[in-house]
Amino acid sequence: MAKRSNHWYTIVLACLLLPISGWAQFELPGTDIWLLDISSLPSIRLSPATQRAGYDNQPAFSDDGRWLYYSRGELAADGLGYTDIWRLDLTSGASRPVTRTKLSEFSPLPIPNSPGISMVRVQSDGRQELWSVFPDSERPERRIVRAEPVGYHAWLSADSLALFVLGDAEQDQPNRLELWQPSSDSGTVLSQDIGRGLQVSQRGELFYIQNPAQIMRLQLNLEPIPVIGLYENGQDFALGKDDSLWHAAGSKLYRRMPADQHWQLLLDLQQYGLSGITRIAINPTADQLAVVAVESVQ
Repeated sequence: MAKRSNHWYTIVLACLLLPISGWAQFELPGTDIWLLDISSLPSIRLSPATQRAGYDNQPAFSDDGRWLYYSRGELAADGLGYTDIWRLDLTSGASRPVTRTKLSEFSPLPIPNSPGISMVRVQSDGRQELWSVFPDSERPERRIVRAEPVGYHAWLSADSLALFVLGDAEQDQPNRLELWQPSSDSGTVLSQDIGRGLQVSQRGELFYIQNPAQIMRLQLNLEPIPVIGLYENGQDFALGKDDSLWHAAGSKLYRRMPADQHWQLLLDLQQYGLSGITRIAINPTADQLAVVAVESVQ
């Protein structure tokens, strides 16, 4: 996030919203990304997407299902941390970097109808901006919108973005949900005091977190509708192509189908050695999950 004069506020947000601009002063948590084959539930097949000492987080599948993009923690020569964007080839199992800078890039997502991905980049002066990068291409990186400080984002269409924009505690301004159009570089505030989870249905409906832990569904130009709460004040969920919702708390994996009133417990992943699960993503064909768990490497 952009620098604030209140040092304690920066520390708190650094713990809650890693990675942000102040996070380089602190140690990133050790996390791994795991792939779950869910095509034969309740049976699953589990394999590591990343398994090393360090921070691997914020997984996002490409629209064609070939790649898994993620944020990877690195250590600079001065001992301070930063993150690059990496991608895993889900066919070959090979990982390679997408960005190689001394800045921090995080929160990667595929751009609709484009070979590029969008990401949040923390500039050297602390500004958090939304940028695009085009793997396997000579196309230059560029800033997408002038909104700032951006924490997370989701594409509703090729020219419509939902942004989690960081507030300012000193000014009593909460984090807010903003809708932006890259073509006009203009935005409007949709909601206040939101969480980091942002998902978009195939119909273009936005699902987001209203703090403390309530999933909301927003049809544009209509009032947001409460959907269901998350366990343990969660901030992360995934949305399947059939509008199924996926959520993990601790080591437990839950699913909610559109007709359900409550979450259904599917699995306790503790039996596979996974715990402290936070972020979760689902692939376009809805037969594979990526989950982020506490690091298993000793």
